[in-house]
Amino acid sequence: MQPISFLEMREYDRNAVWLGVPEERLMENAGKGAAEIIADRYGVKGKKVLIVCGTGNNAGDGTVVARHLKEKGAEPVIFLLKGYVRSELSNLNLKRAMDMGIPVKKEGLKEEVESADIIVDALLGIGVTGNPREPYRSAIELINSSGKPVISIDIPSGMGYEPSVNAELTITFDSPKEGMEGNVKVVDIGIPEDAKRYVGPGAFVRYPRPSKDAHKGDSGRVMIIGGGPYHGAPIMAGKAAYRAGSDLVYLTVPERIYPVVAGACDNFIVFSEGEAVIDDRAVERFIDMQEKLHAALIGPGIGRDKRTKIAVEYMVGSAEIPLVLDADALHLIKPDSLPENTVITPHRGEFEAIFGVGAPENMDERKEIVREMAEKYGIIVVLKGPVDVISDGKHLSLNRTGVPRMAVGGTGDVLSGTITSLIGRGMEPYHAARLGTFINGYAGELAFKEKSYGMIATDVIEKIPEVLREFV
Repeated sequence: MQPISFLEMREYDRNAVWLGVPEERLMENAGKGAAEIIADRYGVKGKKVLIVCGTGNNAGDGTVVARHLKEKGAEPVIFLLKGYVRSELSNLNLKRAMDMGIPVKKEGLKEEVESADIIVDALLGIGVTGNPREPYRSAIELINSSGKPVISIDIPSGMGYEPSVNAELTITFDSPKEGMEGNVKVVDIGIPEDAKRYVGPGAFVRYPRPSKDAHKGDSGRVMIIGGGPYHGAPIMAGKAAYRAGSDLVYLTVPERIYPVVAGACDNFIVFSEGEAVIDDRAVERFIDMQEKLHAALIGPGIGRDKRTKIAVEYMVGSAEIPLVLDADALHLIKPDSLPENTVITPHRGEFEAIFGVGAPENMDERKEIVREMAEKYGIIVVLKGPVDVISDGKHLSLNRTGVPRMAVGGTGDVLSGTITSLIGRGMEPYHAARLGTFINGYAGELAFKEKSYGMIATDVIEKIPEVLREFV
């Protein structure tokens, strides 16, 4: 079984709940499965099993373990290191354990450890980072020096930091976690495959939140280069970038459409480079601005003029920041000229134009060709459709948020602007592409509820903050 990261596990958990799996069931399955492994391995009947709990959901798992061990004839004792558990669900399971007559202790850990036959570590879970502080540090050191069999629930507390629990057995949930060593057993807790296959709100675990002392620009400075034949596309991409959380959005457009673009949003910082189309002057602006930028989007409304083609080729070749390419820019470059980890967002026609191969109707075949092209060129491909296919060549995700009305013009610009914003905020391009497709589609669903078939792309933009408010 392939190990996964802590972030992936948190994402899957959240997606599972969103798909209708009660969090209570996940915790019950986890604790019951762990208890069965412990009972089978250690023969717990008549033995004192000390479950040492922190305050989070890992403690909730531990209290479920205690209940099921008691049913198997053990004499469990729950020790609350800080005297309480935080979450409503952990408190519910703690009460259930107490109702069964399981002792709950809050003082005298040393004595409890000395008198235990088996110790269960339920102190710190996957949501905790950094070296354990007191009282966890002392508790971990006490457990490690006990000489008793130690079983860790989900992960050894403090794993990857110092100190960490030296468990002779780790019982983890759903999948082994990256960095795990030693004897590891995996419990299936009932996370559906769709929680892993499709992008869901769990992807927001990667959405960067600004620090309290953040300054203007820390949450993303992005540039959008486009326009000429069309002026609406760069405007919509720029507005989407702001709504997705960018601090500063710069637009580089030809002089012909500068007044319209500059007047479309007071928050834009607009540069006029080139007369009727994007040309070599935009290249100079891009190169001069790179040290100030976190990401750039090239393509919305840009057209296919020969001068524009040369300019786009130079910008792509000189890029030192992450790029997103969309719309006509996809017709102006060759995929082998793209910098590593560039994000492209083609629909089926653009996909065939850039790669020279079609996107099959069959989903399994479509997934494979997207993954193959992403791997071949070292880029991230977002193939737009009723189900979006996103791949960096190593990983692949699907997104099914959205409504058919999103075929209306401009929603692709909203998507590319959103992805660019997320990269600018600090997300890795692949995960920005995944989350961007979810945000765009979900915002479209919210807009459709209000506007029905009268929905337009700007309605989608205005729903992006609602998506963030619901899930961040």
